Amino acid sequence: MLTYELAGENDSGTIVGNYLTSTYAGEGFINANGVTMPVSFPGSSSTIISGINEDGTIFGSYSLKTDPQGNTHGFVNVGGTFSTVDVPSATSTRLQGVTGGVEFGSYTDASQHTHGFLLSGSMPVTIDVPNAISTSVTGLTSSGEVVGTYTDASNHSHGFTLENGVFQNIDYNGATSTSITGVNDAGQLVGNYTDSTGNHAFVTGALNPVYRFLDTATGDHFYTTNAEEKANVLKTLPTYKYEGVAWSTPDKSANTVDVFRFLDTATGDHFYRTSADEKASILKTLPTYHYEGVAFEAYNTPTANAFGEVTLERFFNTTTGVHHYAADASEAYGINHGTAGPGWVDEGPGFTVHVPTTGMLLL
Repeated sequence: MLTYELAGENDSGTIVGNYLTSTYAGEGFINANGVTMPVSFPGSSSTIISGINEDGTIFGSYSLKTDPQGNTHGFVNVGGTFSTVDVPSATSTRLQGVTGGVEFGSYTDASQHTHGFLLSGSMPVTIDVPNAISTSVTGLTSSGEVVGTYTDASNHSHGFTLENGVFQNIDYNGATSTSITGVNDAGQLVGNYTDSTGNHAFVTGALNPVYRFLDTATGDHFYTTNAEEKANVLKTLPTYKYEGVAWSTPDKSANTVDVFRFLDTATGDHFYRTSADEKASILKTLPTYHYEGVAFEAYNTPTANAFGEVTLERFFNTTTGVHHYAADASEAYGINHGTAGPGWVDEGPGFTVHVPTTGMLLL
């Protein structure tokens, strides 16, 4: 009896995967229009497919009979024609995917260290998570966000995202190990994790990046998920400095609450709250606060979406009258210990959102 494993399906309904032969060698297969055919790199002893793109490009890894045990080469199959993908000087290359002509995966060097890579042309870009003993790139969006999995010095696996040179660690809450196996252009991550009850798969919900600006005139931080508002701020407000993506928020659902945005016209401070009662009180008692509507969504409880959530710490500056929301523990620690200047008071937990899929901002 053969054992089959699916590796991917594109929107045309073409399925690819792998199976074990009677000699326990791995081989690939493709099923198109109900017809299943083997996929085997010519002359290989084993062929493992990683996935298929919308245009029908198949990618994966293969081994030759002459290769040392465990060594592999990457491959791309376009229209039935195979080509090899090998990182220069690598002893082994594993191809995980192709996005916009950029190939990605992992390779092993002569010292038996594993690195992630992006390859466009002949020279690869090596991806190494700081302090990791191994790194593998498993996904790449069309906008350039890199995702993957790394192993730390204690031999525990973690997911990561990388954009604009900033790494973000991704761990499923309560898991002993987490692996990210892919990402789509909506920012949804897929992968698996291990906890005390066993192994599990996961997919994140659709997430919306929250863009952060610093008003250099007042010290106020302004947040929006609206791309048009972001563009308008960049175009019309010269004192507002764009600082990147601060965190991500979910789409509106039964598990979310509205985050209300106010502008204090006396100080220029933008203030964000989820409490409808507090919203009503502000409107009634604080005449300088102008209500600007719902800014974005937050989770209604800290356990509404266990994967990748973060509860923001809210700070108030008694000197300038502005608020700040810290999504990172080290940022909150720094503010509490004076790295952001004097006058900051920690007001406690704010609201619960999601770690960004495009990098974490640190002060």
